[in-house]
Amino acid sequence: MENQQTTNQQTIEKSLPKTTVLLKDAWQVYKNRFRVLMGLLLIPTLPAVLLGIFLGFYTNLPISLQFSIPFIILLTVLIMILGLWCGLALLYAIRDRSEAIGIKESLRRAWGKQLLSFWWIGILEFFTILGGFILLVVPAIIFAVWFSLSSFVFVREGQKGFNALLRSKEYIRGKWGSVFRRLLIILLFWLVLYLIVFGINFVSKNIGNLGSLIANILLWPLTLIYLFSLYDSLREMQPQLAGQSVAAKKGFFVFASILGLIVVIVLPTIFILVGLLI
Repeated sequence: MENQQTTNQQTIEKSLPKTTVLLKDAWQVYKNRFRVLMGLLLIPTLPAVLLGIFLGFYTNLPISLQFSIPFIILLTVLIMILGLWCGLALLYAIRDRSEAIGIKESLRRAWGKQLLSFWWIGILEFFTILGGFILLVVPAIIFAVWFSLSSFVFVREGQKGFNALLRSKEYIRGKWGSVFRRLLIILLFWLVLYLIVFGINFVSKNIGNLGSLIANILLWPLTLIYLFSLYDSLREMQPQLAGQSVAAKKGFFVFASILGLIVVIVLPTIFILVGLLI
């Protein structure tokens, strides 16, 4: 009888929280940290919106008031860097919610070498998943689930590069289906949202764009908190992994990322050459 109770307890401990539980926990954090999360999102959003409005009127401006293309490109790059910085600060604001850190402290913790590491993890994840698409699509779906928590691994454990991706994979090993279902719920939610916005665009493009922008600002932090909670749950189920070096081999995934990089370089080159020859 005692052995049966121990087995049942282990089974409960090894099960992931249900989607409703993750959403409930995420909503509580979202409410408590709403001002900080919104502030971090608005910092890059407002300049981006203003730039978009300016570019919309750019061709109608007198030549004397038009800025050079390099200046506009530089401004765009700076806004992208600001967005990356605030995106990482958002994760620190979620991670360190028990300290109730504000916008300024979140930005301070996100600045420096960790910003480059965060960017590099995103690049590796993108090219590896793209390489998976070249390998007949199915590997891309598997990779996307395996590596979906790599940013949280970086923020929580400090793992960098492929180590962050592979540690995410280690946490999900043996639980791929359970994690996929919890990710699919969020994906379907965003899909329905964008279908609604797409339908509104038929009535008024301006209203549709504004609605999409507001929805993204309001709901993206909730999505991040949900995913962070999913990662924390997996980490609590396997605490021994956090103190170990990454055991998974990265050779195949390096190959997939190189394949994705080649595609990004080769395909545009082919299109340009075909365009010149036609």
